[in-house]
Amino acid sequence: MKRVFMVASGVVALAACGQAVAVTPDSKNPAHCVAAFNYGAYWFNVGKRPDKATAMVARAMFEMNKIKAKGGSLADAKAEGMALTKAYADNAKEMDALFIACGSAQDADVQFKAQLPTLLAAARKAKAEHQ
Repeated sequence: MKRVFMVASGVVALAACGQAVAVTPDSKNPAHCVAAFNYGAYWFNVGKRPDKATAMVARAMFEMNKIKAKGGSLADAKAEGMALTKAYADNAKEMDALFIACGSAQDADVQFKAQLPTLLAAARKAKAEHQ
């Protein structure tokens, strides 16, 4: 969990340094949603909204859990998310649209709603351990 918070804090800043990669944002792809929520967390931290940033980490954790539940590789998902972030970190319109689409899908997901209190607690714990 600590690693999730650290990734959320710095992925946008690091990824903006790379070259664009041919990738299309897809709100049905959990790795892309992790990238979108990390992007949101970064900007909420910049805007001094730590409560909102923590919520983004919780949302990213939900997507990572979906990847793991399907037997996916978190390393592959991280690489895919980084490629997306590198390609779109400077395109607020695309990243915001992805962020909204991913968030809307989660808000409509009964499992997400059921897990949200636990996810928020884990995100707060990760944040506390990171500080």
